[in-house]
Amino acid sequence: MSNDPSQDFAITYPVESSLFITAPPGYGKTYVMIKRIEYLILRGCIKPPQKLLALTFSNAAADEMKKRLRINIPYGEKYVDIMNFHTFAYKLLRCYGNYIGISRFFTILDENKKIEYKNNYYRAYIRSSSSKWEREADFVSEYNTWYNKKFLQGTDYIDVENEMTFENLRSSMNEDLINKENLDFDHLLFKAIDLLQQNEYVKNLFLNKYPILLADEFQDTNYIQYKLFKEIGIDSNGTKKVVYVMGDKKQAIMRFQGANPDNIAFLIQDFNCEIYQLNKNHRADSEHILHITKKLRDPSFFVSEAKNEIYIHNTVEEEMKRIIEIILRLLQNGVNLHNICILFPQKRTSNCIKKVFKKNSIEYVDISDFKMGSITEEYSALIEGIRNQIEEKCVKKSVRRIIDELIDENYSGESKNTILLTTIRKFSSSFDRGHYSSIEVWKRLQEFYNCIQMEIDWVQLVKSNVRNKVYLSTIHGSKGLEFDYIFMVGIVNFKMPHSTLCFPCSDFRNPKQVEISESKDLFYVGVSRAIKEIIFFYS
Repeated sequence: MSNDPSQDFAITYPVESSLFITAPPGYGKTYVMIKRIEYLILRGCIKPPQKLLALTFSNAAADEMKKRLRINIPYGEKYVDIMNFHTFAYKLLRCYGNYIGISRFFTILDENKKIEYKNNYYRAYIRSSSSKWEREADFVSEYNTWYNKKFLQGTDYIDVENEMTFENLRSSMNEDLINKENLDFDHLLFKAIDLLQQNEYVKNLFLNKYPILLADEFQDTNYIQYKLFKEIGIDSNGTKKVVYVMGDKKQAIMRFQGANPDNIAFLIQDFNCEIYQLNKNHRADSEHILHITKKLRDPSFFVSEAKNEIYIHNTVEEEMKRIIEIILRLLQNGVNLHNICILFPQKRTSNCIKKVFKKNSIEYVDISDFKMGSITEEYSALIEGIRNQIEEKCVKKSVRRIIDELIDENYSGESKNTILLTTIRKFSSSFDRGHYSSIEVWKRLQEFYNCIQMEIDWVQLVKSNVRNKVYLSTIHGSKGLEFDYIFMVGIVNFKMPHSTLCFPCSDFRNPKQVEISESKDLFYVGVSRAIKEIIFFYS
């Protein structure tokens, strides 16, 4: 791939100045980031033991950057550390957590355990004393909303009626988990910030180690991630590091998890960043995909002729029948199933698709099954077994042996030879070699357990290994992926895209009554996954 002029400008931007780059999907974001790292290394801007620090929002982005760096600069890892925000916080606390009373040998708590804790708290303290919440799910949902607004988005939000109840749950959970040497993913960030704020020695170590900071997907960062970024980017005297950051507010679809795309504006102001935008799509292979993505970014962009396929049906059954017909047609034309992805805005849509695919003998893989929450639920026996072995401080010979025994005990036949379990087996062996070999087995097992939650990008792993199956995914789950053919299902009025996006339809409804920006961003991210063709379905 040769650089386009906008990429050249971004890659060779003056080293001493901070830059924020708007990087639309398919415009070569990862390519430019790696080329920038290569440019800084070859220019001699980094002298070991100093390093560049490149922070990402997801494991997928970090893994892709590492892979490309190894190809472009085989010795590059001597000059740069690439990781997501949580991994950075984890490594910081593993080394220096004892400075603020955190055991170095903490275990990361998975999301299902957090849900279990909240449910137990409801049963113990809420159900008998309050008639406001008749169901655990209602209580937990309201608590999560409160927590996201107050701590992840960093707002001044106060739930006047329930503030004390929710704060008691939060304090109780934090204290109990830390006493049991457990931290959840948010704890990692909060405690890393506490460490850097309370210990000048540790903070100076990192300020000196990383003279230049790079980051991507900044629209997906939340309040505490940006706060951590500032802690390692600005010293106690207010001196700011040079930063090189990428993001795109048009791809801000993680607000429901507490993401705050306004962090981009805060970054530009706090670090005196110049602003630049990449301007050529290197992914889309068809003119009509280029047109629709341009139109979604810029409503004034004129499209002379609409060329997108939209199938409208009276029933879901008719819609599914048409999807099958098109897939079979593509197969006859030599298209592999793994080059097709069906996207939908809501997870429950997949149930109908799966039934029809099974009936028609079409193989599929559901990407959402490979999110960590789904994994810990599907393989709860294995996860619980690992946690028990850690708590009991097991003394068996190796991590691999423990994992093999747990899998053999809990699974049989084909169910113990899935891609996921095979990967876990192989990954466990690496914790019996090298510097791990001198560490007690339970500590190695704990490190392994923490790493399978933080380090492995399961979705990309599946994408690399699964062939001849149609991919199913929510639009949120497809972020960072690309496919030749995208089928977008469930394009229903008032859901996605919202009716107010279609100006001829908006006469009967006041657009100001509904916040539609995130629905529009979600639609845009889904469309931009396509390389050759996108087809819309409605029933």
